[in-house]
Amino acid sequence: MARLICFLLLTSCLWAYPALAQPVGSIQGHIRAGGQPASFAPVALLSAKDSSVMKGVLSDEQGAFGLSVLGPGTYRLQITYLGYQPYYSSVLTFPAESGRIQLDSITLLAATQSLQAVTVTTQRSMVVQQADRTVLNVEGSVITKGNKVKDLLQYVPRVRLASDGSINVGNKTNVLVLVDGRTLEANALAAFLQNYSAEDILSIEVIPNPSAQYDAAYGAVLRITTRKSREEGLNGRGMLKYSQGAYGRTEPDVSLNYSRGRWHAYTSFSPYLHSGYYAQERLERFFPDGSLANQSATLNTYNALFTNSSLDYTFNARHVAGLRVNTRWDGLDLYDIQTRTTFANRTGPLDSLLNTHNVDHELRTIYDLNLNYSGHFDTTGKALLLNLTQTFYRRQSQQDITYQYTALSERPLGSPTDIRITNPNDQRGLIAQGDYSTPLGKKWGKLDVGAKYVHLLNNNQLEQATRTGSQYVVDSTFGSQGRYRERTLAAYVNLSKSLPGGWSIQTGLRLENTRQELATAGLQRTYGGLFPSLNLSRSWSRNRSYSFTYSRKIIRPALYNLIPYRYLTDRYTYSEGNPLLRPQYASTLEATYVPGKVSLFANYTWNKDQITQGIQTDPLTNVYTVTNINLERVDEYSFGLTVPLNPTRYWQTNTTLMGLGNATHTDLFELSNFGSRGFYASLFSSNIVTLPKGYRLELTLSYKTPSRWAYWQMRAIYWASLSLNKALLANHSGNLRLSLYDVFRTQTYRISTQYGLINYTNQNYNDNQRIEVAFSFAFGRQSVKAARSGSLGNETEKNRMSGR
Repeated sequence: MARLICFLLLTSCLWAYPALAQPVGSIQGHIRAGGQPASFAPVALLSAKDSSVMKGVLSDEQGAFGLSVLGPGTYRLQITYLGYQPYYSSVLTFPAESGRIQLDSITLLAATQSLQAVTVTTQRSMVVQQADRTVLNVEGSVITKGNKVKDLLQYVPRVRLASDGSINVGNKTNVLVLVDGRTLEANALAAFLQNYSAEDILSIEVIPNPSAQYDAAYGAVLRITTRKSREEGLNGRGMLKYSQGAYGRTEPDVSLNYSRGRWHAYTSFSPYLHSGYYAQERLERFFPDGSLANQSATLNTYNALFTNSSLDYTFNARHVAGLRVNTRWDGLDLYDIQTRTTFANRTGPLDSLLNTHNVDHELRTIYDLNLNYSGHFDTTGKALLLNLTQTFYRRQSQQDITYQYTALSERPLGSPTDIRITNPNDQRGLIAQGDYSTPLGKKWGKLDVGAKYVHLLNNNQLEQATRTGSQYVVDSTFGSQGRYRERTLAAYVNLSKSLPGGWSIQTGLRLENTRQELATAGLQRTYGGLFPSLNLSRSWSRNRSYSFTYSRKIIRPALYNLIPYRYLTDRYTYSEGNPLLRPQYASTLEATYVPGKVSLFANYTWNKDQITQGIQTDPLTNVYTVTNINLERVDEYSFGLTVPLNPTRYWQTNTTLMGLGNATHTDLFELSNFGSRGFYASLFSSNIVTLPKGYRLELTLSYKTPSRWAYWQMRAIYWASLSLNKALLANHSGNLRLSLYDVFRTQTYRISTQYGLINYTNQNYNDNQRIEVAFSFAFGRQSVKAARSGSLGNETEKNRMSGR
């Protein structure tokens, strides 16, 4: 309760913030364009001395704006708006007599009229609502100054950054994130969002219900495009980050761009230097004749190197070919797990203990080799994209487990048991993909067609041996050897067209066919189907729009879960593969309404053969067996709104409130006709507070009510994080950031389940409370053209190619 009170007090304190900053004055005004208020127009405060941008805001829906001035001096205002000439005010001097300057109504001139002030290139509108997506154009915008990429996400409706670094779009967690058309490893993506300068971003696009053009496995797509300039030369960016929780983590990062003549090159190095990850877990199981409780601590020590490199050759302005190489190399990935298990009889008193020590050594290497071609055949939009990608995934794992039964006095009961588990795994993926776009004229719109071929191989070996004397003897009841092969053919057609009255329509159809073969289990299976998509939307003046979409998706199981292995986690917990695991199909209806700033949305999804984790128990041995299973039917729905506000001149906030519900109907192991219903709500708020002398305070708040999904229940969880950053060096080329995550140490996850003979609770804390300092800087000519990047076409397959 004390933590919750502190959490609420911290939120309340923001309302008292205006007393903190000491501005020397403010500027207020109203903007009109074409006889109507200029909604969401970028307004920049420029230094009259050198025209550098000091601060920036967006006008509200009625065209009104307000700017605080934090230092004495002379200033000018700059206003840009799509289709209109840039506006420059006369010189404004502070401190002013009244401390506040109220400008007369500002009327922007159409771009076709002559401009009597300084002429510059007109910027695009900041927020554009298209038929199937929302686009945030930020190139050169004042809102990028001193920000990181994650700060820009607050301006995109329904998008938020989760605590684990993943991005959610509404209630969808299966989001494909493309940075310049390419995917990043989860750790690399989190580092990119946290540390990459917003000033190097052109635009962010969110597609809440993607068309048939994208793989049917994704419920939403987020496309981030970085800056590409036009001069030759070399530039780069460096970053060094260190954080301390129970253990430290060091994460440097360096990227380089080089352009000369027809050649364009890019490379980045992101090492993790001897970093530590600490977790605590408590698990309880209840049986008719007693109970079992585990208290475990895990220390994961690792170092790794991520690289992304590309080399492009431009034949002419319309045709480019390229080579890309992405790698991941783990020099050390060591898990040291200490577990203490207590046993109690039916009446409650403890009767014995089990101490388990599990040391897991893992080595992992991943390589992506990609050849690509991009051709634009005329100025009307005809284009051809080709990709050929080979992915190699290799993993070596060895576990040494020792467990010892003891009396309550810690006196050993018998001899310790030593177990060794080895698990080499080799996976390969070959992906060939082609996409073609062509306009069909005003009558038919635009046509996109494409095809994709995927060939996956998984060679997995699992062997468990028990030590007898000085030798390890293989236990044939555990382990397996599996050779898995999968081939997928896919093709799509997509048609989009603008209609009169602000209407637009997009419709598509994707065909996928998958063939699975598992030689050791004698499994052969073919599945697939048709995956249609439809989007109908309308946009009109003052940034108002609504849309209706439908799509059908498929979620395939991870390759490792299809191998018939049996794996010992501890003496009373096994995990098993399930070669009969079926793919999951999801049909989604979605509606959105944007009446200006606020974004309203509703979603319904019907899932067939939902993939989730299930637990069985043996009443004779009290052993739990964990495996992935299919739930016959799960219905999910969500609704909510996203509200951006400016309560004061110094405080910007973006809040998303959602309600989510679900209903499950399935046979569950020995239970027939299992059913459950659940509903919960979530609140996520990001806040940016402008402080004196160029400092910025960021506060993130999250709260989720108690929830239920199928047979899992989770208790309420809430957390808060703070950060303070400051631009440094000449031209603000450096940035120093100090952050405190999970301020009150409340980010503890508590889940439980009870069905049939299963009665289980779990509490987990993952070293979330951390203090972090990060320094980033840019060097070289910042106008250097970045290397062209494109999708490798293997995004879905890489997500499925992973170890346990």
